[in-house]
Amino acid sequence: MKYSKLFALLFLATSLMMFVACGESTSDSGGEQDSTLNTDTTSVSENKNVPGILYSLPAPVDIASVLMDHPGAKFEGEMLNSPKNSTKYNTNKSLALNLGIYTADLSYAGFFEQQQITTEYMTVTKELAEKLGIANIIDPAKIEMINAKKLSKEAMQKLISETFMNTDAYLKENGRQELMTMILVGGWVEAQYLATRLSKSSLTENPDLVKRILEQSLTLELMLMLINDSKDNENINALQPELMKIKLAYDNINQAEPEQEKYTAFCNVIKDIRTGMTE
Repeated sequence: MKYSKLFALLFLATSLMMFVACGESTSDSGGEQDSTLNTDTTSVSENKNVPGILYSLPAPVDIASVLMDHPGAKFEGEMLNSPKNSTKYNTNKSLALNLGIYTADLSYAGFFEQQQITTEYMTVTKELAEKLGIANIIDPAKIEMINAKKLSKEAMQKLISETFMNTDAYLKENGRQELMTMILVGGWVEAQYLATRLSKSSLTENPDLVKRILEQSLTLELMLMLINDSKDNENINALQPELMKIKLAYDNINQAEPEQEKYTAFCNVIKDIRTGMTE
């Protein structure tokens, strides 16, 4: 299923929860010792199963919309990954994961019509993309329009979606699907993190939001399939242990009758993995 079709389905269903950390040879907060920037040579496109799974995964923009679109939702900017952290990300892995994370944050800010914050996150998203060699995905004039409050909420969301789709198209055309995989994983984790924070780690604070969070176990299964089919890529393969921690936390929860203690444990796992990716 192409992203464009998935966008339409998710928006019809009600659209944002932003939705992964260090690899096997990490030594500092953003300094995985992976390949030099923009020189990844292993493409997950070599595996016949990968494209189909990749196209089935929701974009951070859409996941964020699905999870945030509920009564009582409000903007809490302190949860976001600070743009100041962007200077710490200097490897393909850390850049791709946090491009996904910032895309989820960007979607969250745009969803609540936070023009100034949306501008900041649009700018940092552009900077990370350019470090990955993805040029011209964001028109600077559009950033100025957001900053000048000349775009409606709908127009902002459309721009954010277009930005993600431009990134996706560029990476596919250049055989760099491994970066898109990491972007999607980073965005998914961030969306889960934001949603669990908004739920206050409580089953009763917002039961509908909790239900949507737990339903994301299906998306997690797709990501694990994608990673299992991409074992030749060291950066992607290194994400499996982190995602398996989330799967185990999911498996401990009875979705029909979840227990508070186990849901709290799940939220803590999400928080720890997200912290590992952003530090």
